Amino acid sequence: MKRTLIFVALALQACVFAAVAGEWPQGGGEKFTQECVASAARQVPQDKAVAYCNCSNGMMQEAFTSQQLVSVTEGRKPTEDELTVLTDISRTCARETLQ
Repeated sequence: MKRTLIFVALALQACVFAAVAGEWPQGGGEKFTQECVASAARQVPQDKAVAYCNCSNGMMQEAFTSQQLVSVTEGRKPTEDELTVLTDISRTCARETLQ
């Protein structure tokens, strides 16, 4: 449970959102993954951090529009609906990669 909360915070820190599949702006996906791994690797082994962050990155692209992903790179605060999606992504990726 504690790990899940940690990764929810990581996903929220990345500020992602909900809608139709999109693409990161140039360099945005790599930046997200690097920042995510840097944070997650303080809590779990490096290989698990990389797997978790790659999972999160991919699910974010499936769940959010390109415009929303641009907002992530600009640091816009997510809406309540976006936070719900972020929490679901975090839980799913934690369950798939951290066990």
